[in-house]
Amino acid sequence: MAIKILHLIDPVIDGGAAEHARRLAREQSRSGYQVYFAYSLDAPPEKYVVLNDMGVRTIGIRFGRNMLKIIFLLRRILKEKEIDVIHTHHFRSDFYMALAAIGLPCKHVITVHCLYRHWVSNVSFLKKMMVYMYLYFAYHRSGRIIVLSPFVQRLTVATFKLKEQSVKQLFNGLDLEQMRISRNSVKEIRKKYNDSDKNTIILCVGVLAKHKGQHILLEAIQEVLQSKMITLLIVGPDSGYEHVLKRIHQEYHLLKSVHFIERQLDINNWYMAADMVIQPSLEDNMPNTILEAMFYAKPVIASALDTIESNLTGKNIAYLVPPSEPKALAKAIVELLENPREAKAMGRRGRKYLLQHWTMDRLVDEMRCWIA
Repeated sequence: MAIKILHLIDPVIDGGAAEHARRLAREQSRSGYQVYFAYSLDAPPEKYVVLNDMGVRTIGIRFGRNMLKIIFLLRRILKEKEIDVIHTHHFRSDFYMALAAIGLPCKHVITVHCLYRHWVSNVSFLKKMMVYMYLYFAYHRSGRIIVLSPFVQRLTVATFKLKEQSVKQLFNGLDLEQMRISRNSVKEIRKKYNDSDKNTIILCVGVLAKHKGQHILLEAIQEVLQSKMITLLIVGPDSGYEHVLKRIHQEYHLLKSVHFIERQLDINNWYMAADMVIQPSLEDNMPNTILEAMFYAKPVIASALDTIESNLTGKNIAYLVPPSEPKALAKAIVELLENPREAKAMGRRGRKYLLQHWTMDRLVDEMRCWIA
């Protein structure tokens, strides 16, 4: 019989981590597993219901404040579906499932999408200790922790006093089946934002938030525009930070050169239409946007965060710059603009490396030993 896997995503996340979980569920279903996906009914349902057409059985859950009620609901699901493997994707879901699975013959896999120290950086000491104890319990009970970079692997082992063999670093993965584009749509995007075909289109994809560093990018773009013709497209949903970015946008007189665009379902076409992709995060794990840009052989400039740098350093597949330094970012943009042959070569190297290491089918294969 097929191994039954249940994914649980926390309602507070709806970005790259949630998309990664959905991609993994689809690929596991294609690989012969019987996959269930439990999600919050407060999340956009269309992102999860569509999984049913791909062989993934979805379960909507109403997350409330009654922790015991949620845990007993999850336990009932585990029993009724006779789940073999649980895979959780955020702090709260890690803890809930660790409790729900007590006494049941389920393996529990946890993917660490967000650093503990980042998540608790702005909370009280008491809440910080409470979250730490929750995670300490969940991680030690699971013994199967997946992280997306060598840096997070070392940090997780040290922070939670885990055995090294219980924390496995696996490369993030792209679902290549979902990377198709429409040539006509790509042409329309380029025509709309580069009608003279003289500007370079720079793309930044991600939720509009302070930790994503779009304000640093706007400062850098102001400097680049003094000598170069560029168009910057910032694509993503607002988390309450858009008004800050638009104020900077006006102060720097960037109205003609910088465009804010809401989340696009056809984001693949936007990557293909761009000449360069920038990921200016101040805090992040290993963003999907970097991988998606590499798939389309686009040169990438990214923040040299420990989580990103430990995956990319020494491979010459991305230009890494110190976070929070707009002058360094501007210098990197200008350097790639003035060296188009090297920019294209970097894009080709990135695509080659991605296809060798960062595909979803490879991730599923490497996970088999933990869920068999």
